[in-house]
Amino acid sequence: MLILLLPFFASAQEVRIASASDLRFALDRIVQSFEAENPGIDVATTYGSSGNLYSEISHGAPFDIFFSASAAYTGELEALGLVEPGTRSLYASGHIVIWVHDRLGLDPRSLGPELLRRSEVTRVVVANPQHAPYGRAAIEYLRESGLHQAVGHKLVFGENVSQASQIALQSGQVGIIALSLARHPRLSQAGSYFPIPTHQHAAIDQEYVILEGRDRREVREFHAFVQSESGRSILADYGFTLP
Repeated sequence: MLILLLPFFASAQEVRIASASDLRFALDRIVQSFEAENPGIDVATTYGSSGNLYSEISHGAPFDIFFSASAAYTGELEALGLVEPGTRSLYASGHIVIWVHDRLGLDPRSLGPELLRRSEVTRVVVANPQHAPYGRAAIEYLRESGLHQAVGHKLVFGENVSQASQIALQSGQVGIIALSLARHPRLSQAGSYFPIPTHQHAAIDQEYVILEGRDRREVREFHAFVQSESGRSILADYGFTLP
């Protein structure tokens, strides 16, 4: 009988997370910190665009917690009855930046957004605005700033903001990406960025929820850890504005 119970016990100690890809580096650190303090709990994380993850969850994907880069998706899940009551919470607000690879020889801090018009810039990579909140913010910014018409032909789309940052990095070009990704050494050592004023696009208010039927002790503990002093400190390190 004991042998039959062991697999169930092991699976009960796993927390499965679906997360917007702007959190890739910050959430990895949060998971490492949480697991170090809770050695009996394993956290498995899947990253993607908020819209695609919302679609998977609404069709029954077996995640415990959903971190969205948009409050719209968590709100829609709540309206569908797919959220544990009282667990929907704002964990951070995100920011977008114009990240420029060093090989272009352009300083975004001195040139500002006008560098997007330069002939050296042949690609401006953004996340797909159809299902990625950071992509929608990037396109909204380009239109609000009057740059969309000038650089529209340069736009290249990544499936999510993490993929967009990788395309910009690998191609040696420019990306309008999450500040949280631009701050990671992988990008900060290869380029620099210009912060986009928040008033030029809709706020990127990011929420997370425990999904319906997943309200277990270990899930609650990780949910709470994100807003602990340790979790908030990590989010702040990656440039998120905290509630």
